Amino acid sequence: MKLRLIAAMSGMLCMTASLTAYGLAISELDLKSKLNQPLNARIRLISLSQAELDSLTVAVQGGKGSEQFARGLQQEIQQDENGHFLVISSQEPVREPVMTLVLELNWSTGHLTRQYELIIDPS
Repeated sequence: MKLRLIAAMSGMLCMTASLTAYGLAISELDLKSKLNQPLNARIRLISLSQAELDSLTVAVQGGKGSEQFARGLQQEIQQDENGHFLVISSQEPVREPVMTLVLELNWSTGHLTRQYELIIDPS
């Protein structure tokens, strides 16, 4: 009887821990621009609480071959009727058809790093 109670309580504790482990998540990158246009990309912020939003910092870096271009990128968190999203943009046009961006998000209770490979349509 005690063993079953311990097993049940352990299972409930694991379920609770796994539920709290999931916090902020991000979507795929939605590229709105084409080659030879300034970069305009959006990434949806999923399951974002107000506490996470208040403490969120975002850094965007370029992967191999994209470092120079990435230095001029701006990022801004915006909101629409579906929630919050991150806008990554540039003033300079994108000249290379393939680009790597590394997104690093930090907030009070977590950290997330994700790499995006962009293949930019020339037409």
